[in-house]
Amino acid sequence: MALDKLTVSSDNAVGGGGQILEIHVSGENLEAVNGSLPNFLGSLFRILDNGNAEYGTYIVLCHLRVTDGKGEVLLDYVKDVESGSAQWTAVQGLYSEWFPKPSAPNTALPVSTPSAPQEAYPAPLTSDETTGDTSSQIAVPSPYP
Repeated sequence: MALDKLTVSSDNAVGGGGQILEIHVSGENLEAVNGSLPNFLGSLFRILDNGNAEYGTYIVLCHLRVTDGKGEVLLDYVKDVESGSAQWTAVQGLYSEWFPKPSAPNTALPVSTPSAPQEAYPAPLTSDETTGDTSSQIAVPSPYP
């Protein structure tokens, strides 16, 4: 692979004083890029993970673009170095061992959670309207303070 462009610019948009690293590399074709990409990405990721602390830089964003000899984009990768999040698009057949694969769907049946038995509130009290007798009433505390 060949280095076509390497730019470090100030991140003036956010005003945090960070730097944006932009790298464009190219290879003759997909096969040639696949031969070089594993080592290149390994080195790049180490620099992004440790570079700010080891070299005193303040890289906040990295944009990597990998193209073939015809100028077709094979990989477009952007990493927010501060948060660690990354987004990318890649062509089918590009070396892909550098990013995590989705896990297989979980086929286990869900486990039900036992619930505690519920106690019902007692029915509202009524007085005997004909006699006015309230002796059969039970005192129930109000559910509201």
